[in-house]
Amino acid sequence: MSFHPLPTRRSCAGSWVLSDAGCLKFNVDAASLASFGEAGIGGILRYHYGKILIRFFKSIGISDLTGAELVAIHEACQVFSLSPWFRRYDLLIESDSLLAVSWIKNPSCSPPCFTTLVTKCHRFFLNLDWKICFDYRERNGQNHLLTREGIGRITDLLEISD
Repeated sequence: MSFHPLPTRRSCAGSWVLSDAGCLKFNVDAASLASFGEAGIGGILRYHYGKILIRFFKSIGISDLTGAELVAIHEACQVFSLSPWFRRYDLLIESDSLLAVSWIKNPSCSPPCFTTLVTKCHRFFLNLDWKICFDYRERNGQNHLLTREGIGRITDLLEISD
């Protein structure tokens, strides 16, 4: 399992950064109406040059932001593992939750209430040699807007490009 270092500086809004050739990037996010309230998750999978392959959002009910971010990461892992790009490309997942990323990197540091979810995510990264890293929300405003769409929705969105 490998991890990217923390970014050294913030970037301006909307400045999504290309991934390495041969690597797909899944930006995930979570949003809620309060610190513990109605929450939604979302994600955008892109080719290394930026073309969108998958978009998803869904409501997850009541959650805190860190728990919702973990759900978003797990959802991205599941969606990618069932996609036509699985095993054909490397995967990098970016999250704006430093806590969620650090717990997945070191599950023994996660609080007991998140142990099961953190362990499930950790297994994806460990067994498949995927990467996860923290990145600032400002780098992917498009995904944050998509995620907010998921809050309180009755129907989920899963779009897969050809």
